[in-house]
Amino acid sequence: MMRVIDFKNLILTSKDYDEQFTKTLLETIIETRVQAERDEKEENDYKRKQEGLILELERMKLSMTATSTNTSATAAEKINIQHLIPRFVENSDISTYLKIFERQCEQVNIGEVDYVTQLLPMLPIDISHIILREPKDKLENYQHIKQVLLQRFKLSAESFRSSALIKNNPTLCGRTSRTS
Repeated sequence: MMRVIDFKNLILTSKDYDEQFTKTLLETIIETRVQAERDEKEENDYKRKQEGLILELERMKLSMTATSTNTSATAAEKINIQHLIPRFVENSDISTYLKIFERQCEQVNIGEVDYVTQLLPMLPIDISHIILREPKDKLENYQHIKQVLLQRFKLSAESFRSSALIKNNPTLCGRTSRTS
C-alpha cells in the first residue's frame, strides 16, 4: 500500500506536473469551499432571522389579540356616559331616567359595579348629596342607591294621576281652551 509521501513524490516527478497550474487549481478549490461555507452560514443566519421574525410576528399577533380584548373592556370603562344621556332634571321621572341610564350602560358594556360612579355626575348636586349620605358599604351598590332615589322621588298614585290629568286637560290647570 502506498503512503501519502509516495503519492507526493510520484506527482512531483511526473513529466506532466505543472506547479503553477496545481497551485491555481488548489487555490480555486479552497476558495470554492470557503465561499460555500460562507454561503451556507449566511443562509443559516438568514433562516434563523426569518424564524425569529416569524416568532416575533406570532407573539405580536397574540399580544394584539389579548390587548384588543382588554382594550374593549377598558374602553367601555373609559366611556363617559354623560355624552350619551342628558343630565337628570329635578322635576322629571326618576324611574324612567334610571331605566334609560341602565340601558345605555348595558349597551356600552359598563358593569353594574360602576353604575353609581357614572350616575353621580349626571344628577343635580342636591340629589348627589342624598346618595353621598348613604353608608360607605352601600354607596357602591347601585340597586340600593336606585331604591333610595325611587323612594325619595316616589310619586303617590294620586299625585301621579292628578299630574297626568292636568297635563291632558288644560281647563284643570286654570287655562281655558279657545275654540274657533
